[in-house]
Amino acid sequence: MPNHIYNRMTVVEGEYDLYDIKSFNDVIPMPQELKDTTHGGVSMQLEQCLGITKSFFGDRPTINEVYSENDKEEVDKLISNYLKYGYTTWYGWSTENWGTKWDMYERDCFNKVLTFQTAWRTPVEWYKELAKTLPEGVVIKVEYASEDVGSHTGEFELSRSGATQTEYSNGSFEANELAVELQGLEESFKLIDGEWVWVDDIEDEE
Repeated sequence: MPNHIYNRMTVVEGEYDLYDIKSFNDVIPMPQELKDTTHGGVSMQLEQCLGITKSFFGDRPTINEVYSENDKEEVDKLISNYLKYGYTTWYGWSTENWGTKWDMYERDCFNKVLTFQTAWRTPVEWYKELAKTLPEGVVIKVEYASEDVGSHTGEFELSRSGATQTEYSNGSFEANELAVELQGLEESFKLIDGEWVWVDDIEDEE
């Protein structure tokens, strides 16, 4: 299972309906041919063969090793995808074009605020592209934090002029504070002498 990243988007200036955003595909659509692929042994071997990724064992597999009779049809499709789109499967495409491997999940939208989760990373590339589509005068604030409290935490300001990112240092007060808020962990953490501390750790010391 991945680390879940909690994302919150809030319209802070102008009028914009975040409810209409239900998928990253709404802004950057993934080609259907890539949606229909599987990221697994055959595609990983082919990517190593093509030099897209490095082999775990040092030497690249040869095309003959990848191109077995059982996998011929799949390999042909993956090569066609690579020639068309520069990626063999959905995995490489989504991590490069959205900034995260899966589409948004655990989505909810209420009163100009859209919340959702992503796997491992906040969708940086997607935010940058969304900013280009915003009407003049609209500003959206993005806040994100990993379930690993205090890491991969920060903010974006999105507007027609671009996406400005502010990253918090891992373990900093700001990172912990935002992670606690976004995940609703106020009952699990307490602020003591300017530091966020697990309630369980406090109880163990008593």
